[in-house]
Amino acid sequence: MTAQHLKIVIGLVLGFGIGFGCRVSGIPSPAPPVITGALLVVAMTVGWILTDRRLSHRPKVSEVHSGGPTGHPHKPAQTQTPQPQTSRKD
Repeated sequence: MTAQHLKIVIGLVLGFGIGFGCRVSGIPSPAPPVITGALLVVAMTVGWILTDRRLSHRPKVSEVHSGGPTGHPHKPAQTQTPQPQTSRKD
């Protein structure tokens, strides 16, 4: 079983476990009570995943303006100009 399959199985077991626990204890379920609400949650999740995949393949044109881990903008590498050699006589 791959890691992706294991995550799906754990998610389903956890979801059913939370639903069962809410039903037994009598507290309201955190899930939508009608199929329309459930389909809305699925549509939002699928839309988020597809958008993430689509945008991750685009070139990062504004990366130089984004802050890194420190929050400071990235500075492009500066080219160093050679300094003229002067001979000094002491």
